[in-house]
Amino acid sequence: GADLFEKRARWAEQLGADAGLVVSGDNLVEQVREITRGAMADVVIVGPGTSKALATGIAAAGPGATVVQFTATPPDEELPVRPHDLYFNEIKLVPSYSCGPDDTRVALDLVERGVINARELVTHRFPLSEITTAYATAQKPEALKVIVTMNEGQRT
Repeated sequence: GADLFEKRARWAEQLGADAGLVVSGDNLVEQVREITRGAMADVVIVGPGTSKALATGIAAAGPGATVVQFTATPPDEELPVRPHDLYFNEIKLVPSYSCGPDDTRVALDLVERGVINARELVTHRFPLSEITTAYATAQKPEALKVIVTMNEGQRT
């Protein structure tokens, strides 16, 4: 996993990522190349909604990899990528607007079987009356997943 914040990169490792990389500047592709000994990533999930982030994700992908675009980019941005490289490296680019029922079932099955510990992903909970605080907390490095509940008494 890669993140701008050290704490989140360490969380990625604790939650099962092969490595947690801290992104600073334009060094992510080189970091992936180093830790994979040149093989690059098998799966890349691009969270930031920018063409630059998506292009970096594609550059970090190895032959036969899948790159998932998890967030939309602004409508006027263009993607600076060479189709030649996608073709000959057989890189699959998969936009993911929203999960469907089948994806939800697979995710639930992974949680039920203990493959993914969903409780570890939630770092903060706020009642609906504190939604402004919840939103501000979600922007901070110490937050991984922030949940807003309808139960006014629940806060962690």
